[in-house]
Amino acid sequence: MHYTDLINADGTFNRSAIMKIAATKARAERNLDACVAAMAFAPRSGALSSVTAWRAAAAANLPASTTAYARFFAVELRRVWEIAKLARQRLQAPAVQQFAEAA
Repeated sequence: MHYTDLINADGTFNRSAIMKIAATKARAERNLDACVAAMAFAPRSGALSSVTAWRAAAAANLPASTTAYARFFAVELRRVWEIAKLARQRLQAPAVQQFAEAA
């Protein structure tokens, strides 16, 4: 996804895209945290591109109490909202400048 996907054509926030990005990032952070807490590290022989999948599989076998998904989700949601706000400002800035120049 691109940061412009966070904003709809009418300038409103694309809430579903924001939630999807936050949930994906939160799952990845939770999986990393769970693996580190359990001292489970990816094998060195695997490809770097497969580490995320390995962490997800390893974290699925760990107790759910190892980490708090809600905490990660809240952090990522705040981060994505801030990016969306900045994206909207950036997308609206040229329109404001054009309006000021026309006046």
